[in-house]
Amino acid sequence: MKQKLYSLVLLTSLFTLSGIASITAAETTETTTQAEATTVESTTEITTSEDVTIEESTTVQPIITKKIKKTIKVGKTYSVKKKLKIKNTSLSDYSFTSSNNKVSIENGVVTGLKSGKATVTVTNENDQVVGKIKFKIKKNYTEEELKYMSSIIFCEAGGECYAGKLAVGIVVLNRMKSSLYPNDMKSVLYQRYQFTPTRNGAMAKALSMYDNGKLPKKCIKAAKEVLNGRTSVEYKSKTYDLNGFLFFSRYVPRAKLRIQHHMFK
Repeated sequence: MKQKLYSLVLLTSLFTLSGIASITAAETTETTTQAEATTVESTTEITTSEDVTIEESTTVQPIITKKIKKTIKVGKTYSVKKKLKIKNTSLSDYSFTSSNNKVSIENGVVTGLKSGKATVTVTNENDQVVGKIKFKIKKNYTEEELKYMSSIIFCEAGGECYAGKLAVGIVVLNRMKSSLYPNDMKSVLYQRYQFTPTRNGAMAKALSMYDNGKLPKKCIKAAKEVLNGRTSVEYKSKTYDLNGFLFFSRYVPRAKLRIQHHMFK
């Protein structure tokens, strides 16, 4: 009887120990699983942080637009490419546009055409504005010079074609530039025995017409072109360079060019 009772107690103890071992194993497994989950979450957070850092390092810096103010005279040039440090080899990567026709642009060089204001915008190959140049274009002559040039053109070539008007004006301006003649317009025109209109009263009448706004507009237009530096004319589908020509008349010995009723050399 005692032996049976002892066996029953021993068997009960074994079952109790087995249950405790199972519970301990389950707790250990659960703890390990939680630790693994924590490790995964931590790894995920680190990866996300690295991605953000990479995006910030690839941010593109904005283009800085150069803003320039420049004054030039009609007929004079200004190198935009030089100012913006653009090399000829990369010139094709840029575009140059003007706000109006006061200037012309060729190969990155701006030329003044008419007095006034114009803005030249420079963009790169990505259509990003890299430069803005505000030009003030000044005329190349005084009001008095325009008045006298327009009047002599009217007197000498008022009935001639436009090329003839230009040619007369070019000869007058060439004399101003030459060391053989005075260097101001009024002195050139009133030099003794040179221009008949200044002696017979025609010039005085033309000056009065100019003051009263009655001088033909084509004469004034031709005068402006010449004063702004024009030295060539187009006549009968040909272009003639009159740079250096100092004489014109109804007849000029060894004349180089004839336009309607005038010879020039």
